[in-house]
Amino acid sequence: MTYTFEEAGEQTLHAEVQGKGRSWDLRLVVCQQTPLTEGEKVFGILTNGTQAPETSQSISWISAIKTSAAAAKVKYSEKADLSGAVPAEGTSRIVTFVQSTSGDALRVNQVTLSGLAAGKTYYFQVGDGTADGWSEIRTFRTADASAESTDFFILGDIQSSGDTSKLSSVLDKLKASPFDFAIQTGDAIDNVTAFQSNWWPFLNTMNAGSLGGTDLIHALGNHEYYGDAEGSISGAVYDLPQSAQNGWYTMDYGKVSVTVINHGTDMVSALREIAETMDTDCIWKVLVSHEPIYGTNPDSGEPSAEILSLIEKAGFDFVFGGDDHAYARTKPMLSGSETDDVRRGVVYYVCGDLSAKTNNFAKRDCYAVAVPHVEYEGLYLTAQATDERITVIAYDWKGVEIDRYTKERTDCELGRH
Repeated sequence: MTYTFEEAGEQTLHAEVQGKGRSWDLRLVVCQQTPLTEGEKVFGILTNGTQAPETSQSISWISAIKTSAAAAKVKYSEKADLSGAVPAEGTSRIVTFVQSTSGDALRVNQVTLSGLAAGKTYYFQVGDGTADGWSEIRTFRTADASAESTDFFILGDIQSSGDTSKLSSVLDKLKASPFDFAIQTGDAIDNVTAFQSNWWPFLNTMNAGSLGGTDLIHALGNHEYYGDAEGSISGAVYDLPQSAQNGWYTMDYGKVSVTVINHGTDMVSALREIAETMDTDCIWKVLVSHEPIYGTNPDSGEPSAEILSLIEKAGFDFVFGGDDHAYARTKPMLSGSETDDVRRGVVYYVCGDLSAKTNNFAKRDCYAVAVPHVEYEGLYLTAQATDERITVIAYDWKGVEIDRYTKERTDCELGRH
């Protein structure tokens, strides 16, 4: 039996068999088919991280159910006017954003382009399956392993729930320089079930246009799982290889291998798998985990010896975390202690935030630098990796440098003796 409700919102229903009684009442939320802004056909276009960035590109976006077809279409070209454009199709599915008494339903669309050339700029439009449902022209650039450097930036907790002014200011600064990819350490969204108050302002601010087509690699934080225990909403919007708690994946961009572990309660199991299966030709290896290993929260506790051992076994150079709404960088660490072996030592970061939250803050002896949220108000990091070195720089949201760290390869690694 199928029944179509005439009104959205909280509803109560029951089943009844004539002469035999009725069931208990069942409460449910009927989602509205949420419209986009008048005249807008597609929304929130993103160029997402991919596991083959030299030859493929993931693109995702949102469309309204009532005004679109159940179709995900892209046309792309190396020409700015899209002449000779190649068509491609992907998947379109309805995703619901359900709160306690109301909800929104929209189409989330995804297309993966393949067979691309490395190091090339492409121009593209996405379409909603209707004749006039095409977006503005956007761009992306495929990765190039032969480039002299691999550049990326890192954003900590954003927790978008209305005010995205600092995020917008930071993206304006970042767009002025080319980046190969970006990392977001989790809690980009404060409440993933609230489309209009959370996703709408976030995707209006952070999208393929404002990112300049930079691929965005997401770790999922605890807030991505509130009301969505499997992370399916974020997994769909960002087209993630893994959206489950403690799910992990690796993406290699040029000289940098990025491994992401989503938030959860069993990081050890994920790290065991990573340490046993890590296989990359990249020079530099970074781990991204929403919860920092050496946190600034006074309740963080000490990392377990097994976690530290597995991180070192996998050969990570840096570990980037978020969650604590503060900035910190450790000294090079091995087996839980500071080390003079700066090449092998792992440097752990708490990557600041662009939110309005301030958490309790405590310094650790292992920190080289530690700055509470109230002293920077908003923060982002950039990094440049070459064959010889990788430099990570932290800035406040106004672009003032806060910290800088460089790790260099040894002369033996570089074949100098």
